Amino acid sequence: MSRLSPRDRKAFSDLVPIIDVASGSNPRSAVRFVNNLLVDRAIFRATAGDEALREMPVSFFAVSRSIQQRWPAMFAALARSDNLCNEVAKWLKHKIPDVDSVEEPALKETAGLLQVNPELVDLLQTDYGLSWLSEHAHRSATIDFLQTERAESKEQISETPAEYDVFLSYSWDNREAAEQVRSFLVSEGIKVFDMTQVSAVGATPQSVLESAISNSRYFVFLIGAATAARQNVMLEIGMAMGQKKRVIPVLLPGVEGDSVPFSLRNIQWLKLEKITSQELYPILRLISEGLKLASS
Repeated sequence: MSRLSPRDRKAFSDLVPIIDVASGSNPRSAVRFVNNLLVDRAIFRATAGDEALREMPVSFFAVSRSIQQRWPAMFAALARSDNLCNEVAKWLKHKIPDVDSVEEPALKETAGLLQVNPELVDLLQTDYGLSWLSEHAHRSATIDFLQTERAESKEQISETPAEYDVFLSYSWDNREAAEQVRSFLVSEGIKVFDMTQVSAVGATPQSVLESAISNSRYFVFLIGAATAARQNVMLEIGMAMGQKKRVIPVLLPGVEGDSVPFSLRNIQWLKLEKITSQELYPILRLISEGLKLASS
């Protein structure tokens, strides 16, 4: 902070809580985050077509970057919809609804993400967070900027050996279908982690989930009719996207595309008509090709 101008020092001092959230309170990450904000602002001022937006408060870049880095599923949802941002702002000023009380899919998913991410709620409830939600032109401008001018190259599959090839994610009411998928993949030599390896019933400790997802190359997400309402599954998705895992959404038999969580609709999904070896081979092919690429 000592190297900043007095004006910037005041602005960034006010943003310390957001910087801490974005950097995980890691000093090196915090310095990198601040440097990125300074570069964001400089490039934006030089390239913004709308003069009214050139003096964009750095807080908008800070909130956008923080959500993009820590909660990519929420970032993807809010980036698409001013109406969704308005609803979230209303919830934060009153009460976040229970997931079961919300009918619209995008709102249901968003409520679920907020329920399991208290740090995200704390961030959005700040004055900066509420301004970010309500001032659509400023928010959209920073999001477009981060996704175009400052887009980072997609990470390739890590060359570091992983303990598992696949993390299999599913809601408990789809456990029978999940066992069929798991058995098929294992029979084909794929190393699979699923939550029954830790706990047959109930919640799996978050630290265990984070470790298992981190040590898996692919995240295969089985989607049933009510999956979007299951908070534990939405938490797993957020972890996988936060770790930039390759997500493979799979629609189980009888489930249509409108059941795909809002944040995953820009990812190509696979649809099963029934659970047979022939239907499951496209999943195996995607995984096997990626594993061959990683080992070459």
